Amino acid sequence: MPLLTPAQLATLSDMLTFCRPHGTRTDQFFRDTYIHPLPGVWEDSYGNLITSIGKAPRVMWSSHTDTVHKTEGFQTVHVDHAKSTIKLSKRSRRHSSCLGADDTAGVFLMREMILAGIPGLYIFHYGEESGCIGSGDLARFSPEILAGIDFAIALDRAGYRDIVTSQIGRTCTSQAFTDSLSYALSVASKELPMFAGARGVYTDTAEYMDIVPECTNLSVGYFNQHSSREYLDYAHVGKLLSALCTLDQSSLVAKRDPAVEEVRETRIISRRSELPLWSRDVRADHDEWGWCTRCEAYIIDPLDPDYLTWTHCTCEQDEWDEYALSKDLNYGEGHLSDEDRAFLRYLKGL
Repeated sequence: MPLLTPAQLATLSDMLTFCRPHGTRTDQFFRDTYIHPLPGVWEDSYGNLITSIGKAPRVMWSSHTDTVHKTEGFQTVHVDHAKSTIKLSKRSRRHSSCLGADDTAGVFLMREMILAGIPGLYIFHYGEESGCIGSGDLARFSPEILAGIDFAIALDRAGYRDIVTSQIGRTCTSQAFTDSLSYALSVASKELPMFAGARGVYTDTAEYMDIVPECTNLSVGYFNQHSSREYLDYAHVGKLLSALCTLDQSSLVAKRDPAVEEVRETRIISRRSELPLWSRDVRADHDEWGWCTRCEAYIIDPLDPDYLTWTHCTCEQDEWDEYALSKDLNYGEGHLSDEDRAFLRYLKGL
């Protein structure tokens, strides 16, 4: 089983001690410590950190440096070598809102790939958790940075095996590409079966769907994201790192035409009366626009219905996890309707 070296595991564990909400001093300290010293890194006008390896790379690797911690600072983590996992320590779980493997895992993977000299355009995005700020600005005002890029691959997905094929209700990949990527990953690592067809919600590569032919997101091994029960399977991180470092990029196929508007796959849901029946009961403490009367936060952004900006409150996290576990929904094997199952995946970002 390809595992991280002790030095790599120590680095990953240390990176996870940073609580870095968007735009905070801790976020900047993290960037200065782990990304700015990498070869050729420069910062664009929108806060993204960028470097390139090789001549005319066709692949853009994506991650984001911010986390959804409620407050900045530092936390302690526990490494369980028996289970190959990293999670919050018991002490930190009392005050920290999440582990932050979303997307520290992706940042770590890209950092190690750069140090290993793997070809590609690398973009560490700014403010993804606050609405894909850095990627959105780059796509609108500096698309030339992506010239020659055929594949935008985010390392920012929960679970073990997903290759995302749609985001914000639009198809973001071709079947030829996802087949070629799945096969290339299986050749690079026999222990890493990854399958196309997962629906994504919204990450940085969604901003590039009108520019780059193939835009996707790969599972990097974190679970229970955006909660204090979040954990990271570092064995999966090791397997994925090994596969990405030996991936035959020349075998990837680009077929999707970004100039062709795709039909939206999901309808817009903007009022609680339109939610599936099971979720209306769970969300009893939310008004029709999703305002939580317990923690005073929106679960739907009424000003941004087109993007279906879903979050879930801290006070309702237990209900979501309990429901998902009771229906065994990690890989969509529950007994819900297709509509309800897709909706739950939207909410939990599985």
